[in-house]
Amino acid sequence: MPLLMLDLDNTLIDRDAAFRRWATSYVQTLGGSETDLRWLVEADRDGYEPREQLAAAIGRRFGLRETDAVLVELRLGMVDRIEMDPTVFESLDRARSAGWSLVVVTNGTVSQQEHKLRATGLDRHLDGWVISEGVGLRKPDPRIFMAACQLIGSQELVTSSWMIGDAAVHDVHGAQAVGAGGIWLHRGRRWPAEMDPPDHVASSFAGAVDVVLRSA
Repeated sequence: MPLLMLDLDNTLIDRDAAFRRWATSYVQTLGGSETDLRWLVEADRDGYEPREQLAAAIGRRFGLRETDAVLVELRLGMVDRIEMDPTVFESLDRARSAGWSLVVVTNGTVSQQEHKLRATGLDRHLDGWVISEGVGLRKPDPRIFMAACQLIGSQELVTSSWMIGDAAVHDVHGAQAVGAGGIWLHRGRRWPAEMDPPDHVASSFAGAVDVVLRSA
């Protein structure tokens, strides 16, 4: 069966929207302002700021002595605020019905990312997942994409596989480095001019899946 690899945050789920909802509530509990909210959203760096460092920065900003509870909030509090787009489930099911194996390839901790997958019900629409902490590899390391192929049968599948994601380097170029096709979810952004282009650009996850199904 051909393999379709999928990013999780800001691909299958709208992480940015969920984070902003969480951040709005959290800043309010700390007595913060709109300025504090804007600072927190920017400090998150689209999820790429290490959680330990962000927790420490929040502690300094709001005068919190203990940041362990902040770290827990950062990793788990957002999950309850994820609002799933039903077309994501429909697209996943279309791809599976067409014979594709679906594997999430994501950076992050196992506990956090698996919590997202199960809380949203995504786990029931997938064939598996590879999480950076669990395999000791992080995107864009080519070996993490090879691990996804191995998960469903053989690393030889990689050259006929696709990767859908919103990160130019971590998702698209990482997958292309092992011979897979890369589809970029642009999220209203321009592709970096200094980088080789993706195989395809899509404005939605459903549109990206359409590209994959047409390629078969």
